[in-house]
Parts: sequence; C-alpha cells; structure tokens
Amino acid sequence: MTATINTIDILEKFDGPEFDAPVHAANFLKSLGHPDRLRLLCVILDGEKTVGEIEHHVGASQSSISQHLAKLRSQDIVTCRRDGRRILYSISDETVLGIISLLYDKFCAEGTMAAGK
Repeated sequence: MTATINTIDILEKFDGPEFDAPVHAANFLKSLGHPDRLRLLCVILDGEKTVGEIEHHVGASQSSISQHLAKLRSQDIVTCRRDGRRILYSISDETVLGIISLLYDKFCAEGTMAAGK
C-alpha cells in the first residue's frame, strides 16, 4: 500500500521559517553534481579507498580527486581516516548510498538508455 503525500505539509516542512531546506538540498545536490564526483562516489561505494586508488578508477589527476574529496568532506558526504601513512576515504552519508544506487539503476544498469540500450 502506498502512502498518500500531502504536498502542503511537505512544502511547509521544506520551507519553514526556522530551516531553509531548499537551500540545503540544493547545496547537497550541487556537491553530487559533477561527473568526476559521481565516479568517485561509485568507486568508494563498496568500501574505503586511497586517493591513488580513486585516481586509478576515476581517471582524473590526484589534485583534482583531492579537490573533489575536499568538497565532499565539507558537505559531510565523505569521511576519511588515517591508517599509518595512508588516508582512506569512505562515504559517511547513508543517503548518498541510496542516491548513487538510484542513479545507477536509472543511468548505468544494463537495459537503460544511458547504458546504450
């Protein structure tokens, strides 16, 4: 059974005087809105990776990857931890896991238009 959605209630919660949710939502989506950042998130989706490992899979320079990671860290989307001399990056926001999965199903999965079908 699907729940009915009351759009008036949603709008009131989304744009209340004490919390500007549309601004926060837009900033969150901007953080995800770069092809290399999306690739980066796909790479670390299954676990921690170093900048070098991410660089290898994404195909961007180490400097570029570091800048993207800094942007994602500033939005609390990605976190890091030190393991000896290595710094390992992982997804810290559970919401991102669902979004990346949704985007994969829509644009990358076999049988979708973006996958060449």
